[in-house]
Amino acid sequence: MMTTTTTTTTATTTENSSSQNDAPAVSDVSSYDQVQLLWQQLTDKRAKLGDVKHQMARRRQELRSLRHRKDQADNAFMSIIRPLLVSQRGLPPISAQVLDSRMAAMQDLRDDYHRRESDYEALELKMDEEEKELHALETRFFTLLAAGRSRVERDGLCRDDASEAEPGPPSDVPYVLRGISADKPSEDLHPLYVELTSAMGDLENAKEEHQDLLYVKEQYEYEVRLKRTTGKKTTAETEDFFREFPAEEAKMRAAVSRLEGRVERLKERCEAKRVMRKHMSVRMAYALDPRTKFEDLELEDAGSILARHRTLAHAVYPEILSQPDHVLAEPEPLTSLQALRAAARLPDGEAGKRERQRRAGKEYSIDSLMQGEGADNRGDLVNRWLLQQLRQSPLNVHLLHSTFLASRSLKIRDLWRWQHDVLYYWWRDDTARATQGMARRITSAGSSYSSRLGTPKMSRAASDGQVGCHDRTSARQDSDGALTVTG
Repeated sequence: MMTTTTTTTTATTTENSSSQNDAPAVSDVSSYDQVQLLWQQLTDKRAKLGDVKHQMARRRQELRSLRHRKDQADNAFMSIIRPLLVSQRGLPPISAQVLDSRMAAMQDLRDDYHRRESDYEALELKMDEEEKELHALETRFFTLLAAGRSRVERDGLCRDDASEAEPGPPSDVPYVLRGISADKPSEDLHPLYVELTSAMGDLENAKEEHQDLLYVKEQYEYEVRLKRTTGKKTTAETEDFFREFPAEEAKMRAAVSRLEGRVERLKERCEAKRVMRKHMSVRMAYALDPRTKFEDLELEDAGSILARHRTLAHAVYPEILSQPDHVLAEPEPLTSLQALRAAARLPDGEAGKRERQRRAGKEYSIDSLMQGEGADNRGDLVNRWLLQQLRQSPLNVHLLHSTFLASRSLKIRDLWRWQHDVLYYWWRDDTARATQGMARRITSAGSSYSSRLGTPKMSRAASDGQVGCHDRTSARQDSDGALTVTG
């Protein structure tokens, strides 16, 4: 009987201890879910608040520009009214029309300005609401995080004490993997640097408000000079502004000076603690140190550059690659078709006419590879696209050259002839068979500037035999009508 009672008591104690151990685990999971949810809400709220601030900055620029235009419209309207008030005469018909148009423009600008100002005030209210919600979320998030951290530490101490007497199963997930740690990762900005950026933003806003005040002062001064020329008195609003301006301007200057001092102190602290951001934006770097000299790239003038580049031919693969010299034409660039027509209009006795026709025809054929018929034949379309990419990319030609050397284990003795072999056999190998329509489109009858230049069927560009001299100006027609330069 005594043994039974002891066994029952032990089992009950074990169940109670296991239930007590399970309770913190459930609580930990629930706390982790809450932290994760709050962090997501906090991120979304910060992004939303940043978007509202971006919209407000854009609206401020629009209001500043619209205010300037509105003042210009007011001045233009008063430039017509002022002489009439002084002379006390009626309006001529032309002046009446101009007056109506300027008054309508002035009224439209005023309406637009008031509408945008109302939108900006609505954004200010929205920003205040978002900031309140963000503050509440941050308070809940960090409170829950701190409570979870303290509970984990307490549980860890209890487990350390209990592990000596009664070993238990280790924790499945470390604390650092249970959520967002209070210790920020090293790539995050230091709080001191964040405070510096916030102070810099306040300083920029204070400077902007001071500039706005000076701009308003200029407008009032112009209005005063205008009224003096017409013999009118200034308004009470103008007098109030000039009476309050010295104190208001001194207050803003003091705010700017105070913020400049705060920014300078924070900057020194950041530099002393080495928490300054290594790669900050150009605007931030210039704001912190206006004496910073940025490296300027000195570019040569267009004349000296063009003097060294008379042609756009590639130095190694001039036959395969495109040579768009027509974009350097004077007095203005030409298209490939315009260059071809210009070459055809040259006199027959012109020495370079044949060569210009050949180059222009080559460029036009490259540009027109993806035009015209053949849309129903996908293989032909892909083949033409690959050829166009090859003839427009030196990297692709170099890759083709390297692949040829690696796969064939041959040495190319005549690079010029190898280029023509590539163009000739592109349409004649077993993997790419051009359609009859494609052949007719690329190779025109009697053309002396076809892009499908080739060699005789027995090419020796990559062979190990003797290589003869090439007559690169003579040509013959092969069996399918493609122009082939003899090798």
